Amino acid sequence: MKLLLWSALAQTLILMVQSSRLMDETMQTYRRVLADIKGSDSEIVTVADLKRLIELHDDDAFCGDWCQKYLTGLFAEYSSTAGHNLQDGMPWPIFNEIADKIYGDAISDDPFQPQEIHLSLTGDATEMKVMWITMDALVEPYVEYRAAAEDSATTEWTKASARNFTYVVPQNWWPTFTGVIYMSTMTKLAPDVQYTYRMKGFDTANQTERSSADFQFKAAPVNAPDRTTKIATLADQGTFMLLGVAVQEKLGQLQDSLGIDIATVVGDLSYAGLSSALPRLNISKEDEFEHMWDLYGIQSQPVAATRPWMVTNGNHERFYDYAAFRNRYSMPAEKSGGSLDNFWYSYDYGNVHWVSISSEHDLDDGSVQKEWLRQNLAAAAAPERRAQFPWIVVALHKPLYCSADGWGTSYADLLETLLIQYNVDLTITGHMHIYERIHPTLQGGVTCYPQRKRTVTGGKVHYVDTYKNCGTGPVHVVQGNTGGMQAETFTQPAPAWSAVRFANGFLTPNRTTEATSTLLGTLPETLGREHWNYTNTFGFGVVTFVNATHLQYNAVPITGDIGVDDFWIVKH
Repeated sequence: MKLLLWSALAQTLILMVQSSRLMDETMQTYRRVLADIKGSDSEIVTVADLKRLIELHDDDAFCGDWCQKYLTGLFAEYSSTAGHNLQDGMPWPIFNEIADKIYGDAISDDPFQPQEIHLSLTGDATEMKVMWITMDALVEPYVEYRAAAEDSATTEWTKASARNFTYVVPQNWWPTFTGVIYMSTMTKLAPDVQYTYRMKGFDTANQTERSSADFQFKAAPVNAPDRTTKIATLADQGTFMLLGVAVQEKLGQLQDSLGIDIATVVGDLSYAGLSSALPRLNISKEDEFEHMWDLYGIQSQPVAATRPWMVTNGNHERFYDYAAFRNRYSMPAEKSGGSLDNFWYSYDYGNVHWVSISSEHDLDDGSVQKEWLRQNLAAAAAPERRAQFPWIVVALHKPLYCSADGWGTSYADLLETLLIQYNVDLTITGHMHIYERIHPTLQGGVTCYPQRKRTVTGGKVHYVDTYKNCGTGPVHVVQGNTGGMQAETFTQPAPAWSAVRFANGFLTPNRTTEATSTLLGTLPETLGREHWNYTNTFGFGVVTFVNATHLQYNAVPITGDIGVDDFWIVKH
């Protein structure tokens, strides 16, 4: 994938070429939807139309004033660069081509070509699971792999057979999933060794064996308390209709230099589900466009095929009884005694015990999930286990604390006592399309404030916070800024427990005494309004478990430096 930001695409899109079937069918679906909404078909796509399509998938996080300003800027930039007058809108063929070029040559129309390749942990450090999709079935599919250091024409491959299956969702007038999903497990892996692998199978239509490209991954390490582990964190991502594709591009560019071991998405992956009902088109709020799952899988592949891509469900995965989420991914639930539908599970890696739970399923006392969580944390907090895996992280989609307006139910009431009882260090959440860090808190009261260090580099002021030997409650991170369009407002003044928060391209002011914010925010005094960039507060997180006593968290923006946060947790 190349040039995923539309503004960059605008500088290169001059010649028209035929787009992929997947994107053509997606555009045809959207065009029919817009024709129904507007009452007639149109040859152009306007900024208002793009807003409607975004809200079709997520009306809870609508495209507000700042989002509209961003989209208007993209139209204007393309108009001046490509020589088209887009004041009245963008012709459908151009819009189709821009969307298709987002994915470059990653989308294949070859029905036997393996696509949407992603890895996941199994709970056994000597294994790595791989899943992929083809549109037509391959016979006797398998994955073959070998140590990358041994790659040569004469080195034999180890083969692992794959099972294939599919899933069925209600059929309507829009395209649905008709492909085949494959799953295989590579075994007997040596710790920290780089492996090359590829997917194969027999194509009966052309009477030939088909193969994917070669990919590489590093096997899990020997677990040790001082082994540094790095995990990228995302939530509320989406595909080309949102900005998740740009965040994915940034992560793909930096994954090797950052030394990422694992990437995890804490709910609301593809936004395939629909938030708006269109009765004349027989579209309800219980439907989803399965092509969005395929686009998301293709978008994720440059990262997901090279390191474990671990997922948590959110409210936007619920459609058709979570069919796509349950079938397209396989998390290490079996070895952790969790939910075989990927809803709750845990794994150990390096020096961290990572727990993923579902905010969309019962977490009341006595529920199956709550009792599993209690037992899992109790085992992880046992002295001999804590000595080996000193860090415990809990990930769920909806936050325990959040100062964005209208964020809903506080999961602190359901989980806070348990997390403090077992000394969980960090929670990662999403749901609201913001970034926010919350101090360790108990029943709304801050239990530990960080020590702040101010540095100046290249004339820019940078702050680093350190939570030192707090021991009462985890630091909470809402990493919901990884793609879903931002239009959130914040309660004012900021609660005492809110350390850092930003959205809509700028830091949010905390000086007002209004009960709720009436503006989306104010640009910092040092930054002229003409320099504002909506994408400055989109990004992802990187949590580095440095050793047994030091953890660092970095919020990494896709543009600018407003969306930066840097803090440490230090303990005995």
